[in-house]
Amino acid sequence: CNGVLFTGSADRCIKMWDLSDPRSSITCVHSLYGHGGTILSMVHGSEMLLSSSTDGLMCVWRDQSPVKLLRFPAYTVRQKIGPESKPAPQ
Repeated sequence: CNGVLFTGSADRCIKMWDLSDPRSSITCVHSLYGHGGTILSMVHGSEMLLSSSTDGLMCVWRDQSPVKLLRFPAYTVRQKIGPESKPAPQ
């Protein structure tokens, strides 16, 4: 998806914005619902969008339409990566 921006928030909704002509208006073209908690992260690539939220679920969304393909059950964060990261316990 070129020319789009995905946003997620505490309202449990992911929005897809059309940025093809930012000099005119920027419009929301899709609202994706499927999470039961605040959207924490999203990554877009290979014609899919992956999202996770505080409900402990990860969703896989199809690129060209607002259709959720998969919903994975609760996950656990094993290690956070950042400037203060420590190795994960073995």
